[in-house]
Amino acid sequence: GFDNIGDVLSISPILMERYLAAAEEIAAQAIVADDPRRSRIVRFEAEDLPREVPAGASLDSLFYFYSGGEVYTEVEIGHAGEYRLRARAFGEQAGEEPVKLAFTVGEERVHVADVAATSAKPEIYDAVVELPAGKVRLACVFANDFYDESAPEGEARDRNMAIDYVELEGPLNVEPT
Repeated sequence: GFDNIGDVLSISPILMERYLAAAEEIAAQAIVADDPRRSRIVRFEAEDLPREVPAGASLDSLFYFYSGGEVYTEVEIGHAGEYRLRARAFGEQAGEEPVKLAFTVGEERVHVADVAATSAKPEIYDAVVELPAGKVRLACVFANDFYDESAPEGEARDRNMAIDYVELEGPLNVEPT
C-alpha cells in the first residue's frame, strides 16, 4: 500500500507549519549570534598598522623601530571588561638597559615589558588591561631608544625593536551565556 508517485503524495498545511516551527526553534538554539561579551582574539599585523615613528621600516612581515615611536590601532569594544593585549616582539640590545615595550590605552601607559628576546627567537609580551565599551586607541610603543656612536666598533651602538603582530583577546571576565 505504498505510493511513490509524486502527484498523490501530500502533507497537510498544518503539519508543514509545525515542521517549520520546529525547524526555526532548533535553528535558534543551534546558531548563536555574535555576542559582544563572547571572548575572541583579533590580530593586527604590525607592518600594516598606522604608526608614529621618526625612523622605522616594514621588513619581512615585521615592523622595525630604529628610533622611539609606536604602532597603534583603534578598535570598537563591544563590552567593557578585562582584555589581554599581546605583542610578538624582539629587541636589538645596546646600552645598559634592555629594550622596553610599552602598551598604551588611549594616552595612558598601562604596562611596560623588558624585551629580552632576539631576532632568532621572538617572544610574546602581554598585559591584562581594563577597557571601556566604545572606540579605544591601543598602541605598542618602543619606549627607550638608545644610540651611542662613540661605542667601540663591533659593539652594540643602537637599541632597536621589532614587532611581528599585536593581538587583543577578550573580554576575559565574562561568563559564557
